Amino acid sequence: MTEHTRLTDPNFNRIVSLAEAEAHDANIRSNDAFVAAMARATLRKKEKAVPGTFVDHTPPIHAVRIRAEVLLSACGSPGQMCIETSGAPSGTQTLR
Repeated sequence: MTEHTRLTDPNFNRIVSLAEAEAHDANIRSNDAFVAAMARATLRKKEKAVPGTFVDHTPPIHAVRIRAEVLLSACGSPGQMCIETSGAPSGTQTLR
């Protein structure tokens, strides 16, 4: 998309669509080139690639878990009690 395309341009949607299609095609070409290069490197025994989908479960660097402290629930009871008894079928039954 050109830098000077205005929102009021009557062809704005067509220009944006063409720009998105061009970016998508460039991404596909880039991905295909990487796959071909990896296949060549694997054949030359320069890379070891195992087909499949793998998920890395390690947390990102400097990841911080944020745990909220609930002081009061919506019903006015102490929030921590509601959290601790969340597996119960009904909150009123657990308070009896």
